[in-house]
Order: sequence, then C-alpha cells, then structure tokens
Amino acid sequence: MRREISYAIRNIHAIRVGLFTPDLAFEAICKKQITRLKEPSLKCVDMVIQELSKVIQKCGEKMARYPRLREEVERIVSGHTRACEETCKNQVALMNNMQLAYMNTNHEDFIGFANASAGTAVDPTHSKKLGNQSAELNTIRKGYMCIHNLGFMKGGSRDYWFVLTSESLAWFKDDEEKDKKFMLPLDNLKLRDKDAGFMSKRHMFEVFSVEGRNVYKDYKSLELSTEDLDTLDSWKASFLRAGVYPEREATAESDTVSVRRDPASPRRPPLFFFCQFFPDVPFVTQEHV
Repeated sequence: MRREISYAIRNIHAIRVGLFTPDLAFEAICKKQITRLKEPSLKCVDMVIQELSKVIQKCGEKMARYPRLREEVERIVSGHTRACEETCKNQVALMNNMQLAYMNTNHEDFIGFANASAGTAVDPTHSKKLGNQSAELNTIRKGYMCIHNLGFMKGGSRDYWFVLTSESLAWFKDDEEKDKKFMLPLDNLKLRDKDAGFMSKRHMFEVFSVEGRNVYKDYKSLELSTEDLDTLDSWKASFLRAGVYPEREATAESDTVSVRRDPASPRRPPLFFFCQFFPDVPFVTQEHV
C-alpha cells in the first residue's frame, strides 16, 4: 500500500517536484480499494440467496402431503426471491459506482490530514467534550426536585434540575444545565425518609453521610422533595442504582434480635405465642395429649 501511494504521487506530479500531497493521488488509491469491494459484495448476495433457497426447501417439506401445493408455493417464492436478487445486485453495483464517482472529503466522518493532526495534539476543549460525553453515558436520571434547606435568605426551598450519575449528584438552575449550583459526591451517602409536615403535600427524603460530615454547606443532610409518590419512588430506585442505599431502621434490627431463640430453651409451637395474648383460651401441648 505504501508503494502504491508513492507511485501514485509520482505519477501525478510527473517531472515536477510537488510540495503537497495531491488529491488525485488519494482518489487513485481509494478507487482501487472501492473497486475491490464490488465482487465480495455481490458474492455476499449470492450466499444470502443460497440460504433462502435452503429455507424454502425446508418449509416445503412441511407440505409434503400436498405435492401440487408445495410445488406452486416453491415456484412463487423462488421466483420472487430471484427477482429481488437481481434488484439487490443492481443496487449494490450502483452504490459501488456512486462511491467511485465522487468522494466526499467534506463529510463529518472523514478524518483527513487536518483532523488527524488535531487529534494527536493535546486539545483541552476536545478533552472537555470527551469528559462531557462520558458523563452523559454515566447519567442515571434527570429531573426536577425541591431543596428545602437553603436558608431563610433564599426562601427556604427552591426547585432545581438534578442530574444523578454513578459518581455524583449535581443540580442546576434549569434543564439547560449551564448554571451549575453544586455537585455532591456519592461516597458514603445514604437515604432516609423525612416527615414533610402536616400542611405540606410534598413527599420528602434526605441524603446524609454515614461519617457524620456536612453534606451541603453547613448542613448534615440534604433535604429533597418531589410532587408525587411515584416520582419519589423512582428517584429512590435511581439512587439505589447509583450505590446510595436507604438507611436501615433500628426498630427492624431490634425486631430481628428479639425473634432469635435460645438453643437451650424448649421449642414452643407457634400457637403458644398466640395464646399468650389470649389467656382465656385453653392451650393444649403434647404433654396433655
């Protein structure tokens, strides 16, 4: 390939010494490669037709009890397949000829020398774009929520546009995501429900740190709320995907501890515990039977 490119450049320049690589040399090399694609493409169409013919024969075996029907169905389907084969081959050849007729070097997918050299250089804007693309891939959920612990000077509560990723929770002024207000890392964070109050119609929860550190400014927790219960459950599920789990209640742990039985104590049937709450009901054990 290198030799073909050098020969093409020399043939284009002839006896003159060229300063730049001409486009004609590029087109001459590319046309040879595009021409080589035509034969494998047509062969691919033939292989597909062969597979379809085998499928038609397999399907015809299901109608072996009706030979005339089988023959007619195979004739019609095979004829339609052959007609489509010719159309497909014509389209493949036409596409190959279109690529040979004009090479669009201005296409966005075409790298070229300028884009290739720019890709090798260190471009901070390009790295920033890549960072934004990776952040978009890691985004779990977006939507509006209300923050309640903003302070008295800012009105106490306000709606913001939240973006939850696998690593952080950020909120913006609106859904354009230009004015970022804060970004909270999700390390060692958990969720717990919070009472919204008697007069409030919103559903609240809060995010806090298991280490006891301040989560947002001088606050130990970030109080958030949604308009309905379905949105609240959806946000909790999204936090769960991000690795922020709900807090385990102490009452649940105490209940599990109280249920544990001493191995040395005699085993009691479940009805024994039921009769403890109803002493008037006679309780009969295996000893009385």
